[in-house]
Amino acid sequence: MALDGKAARGSRHGHTPAAHLLAAMTGDGRTVTQLRIPDKTNEITCFAALLAPFDLTGVTVTAVSGPIPTTSSSCGA
Repeated sequence: MALDGKAARGSRHGHTPAAHLLAAMTGDGRTVTQLRIPDKTNEITCFAALLAPFDLTGVTVTAVSGPIPTTSSSCGA
């Protein structure tokens, strides 16, 4: 499973920042789950909230940003 965050193009309005989304994808490119990253935080702090609903026993999870935190997050999930 791979994790990646992206800003949603065209989602910025006035002073409202663009929506930033974190997604988990399978090796063949299917999106398993997606989470909007709250303003004033980053995707690294949201990894645990994104993956919490899943049993990842035996699954390798990769992310471009580096080690994946396994503690609770500030994402409100």
